[in-house]
Amino acid sequence: MEGSGNDQKKQPNRSQRDTAIDKAGRAGLFKRLKQAATGRPDEQQSCEGKLDAAPPEKPRPHANDEWRDIIGDIALPVEEPEAAHTLSEHAEPDNLHPPSEVIPSGKRVAELNANPPSGAIRLRPVGSHGVIITLSQQVELIVGRETEHCDIVVLDRRCSRKHCTLIQRGSRVVVRDLQSRNGVYVNAHKVEGSETAFVGDSIRIGHAKMIVSE
Repeated sequence: MEGSGNDQKKQPNRSQRDTAIDKAGRAGLFKRLKQAATGRPDEQQSCEGKLDAAPPEKPRPHANDEWRDIIGDIALPVEEPEAAHTLSEHAEPDNLHPPSEVIPSGKRVAELNANPPSGAIRLRPVGSHGVIITLSQQVELIVGRETEHCDIVVLDRRCSRKHCTLIQRGSRVVVRDLQSRNGVYVNAHKVEGSETAFVGDSIRIGHAKMIVSE
């Protein structure tokens, strides 16, 4: 009987058991609500204050973008990558760059177009729709970027102020380079001094291209 009395003393009554279960349930509910509010378990919150989370790394702009990298208070331009392929001096750029515009500017070209001489050769600039330049055997036309002193103006940054001259000699065109910086090409050949172009040939200055025609 004594043993049964001791067991009865050790066992909690129903009210004490219900109170313990109620406290455990409230503690578990509070823990789950706390995790839901913070989005992380208590183990991570306990470390809060000891270890600061590293800030997320900002994405760097792509090298081809025009944006700049900011380092402190100094803005450095993003370096453009080198071109994978470099055009040789004989490469035709038509498929890689739109043709530059060619404009007949001088009065002499206007007079030749209005009254073309017999057997005159003409130039048809590629990409300049409707533009025709009539040549003459008596007049040497100046080609360049300078609008005031050139008969044919080429809107291309590779064109010099006075780039070359063109004059008709029989059934051909004589192209004379005026010591231009980037040169002038007849077809794929760079002109050294002067060069002859025939009907069907092309004369190229930078990205501007003119076809010799009758």
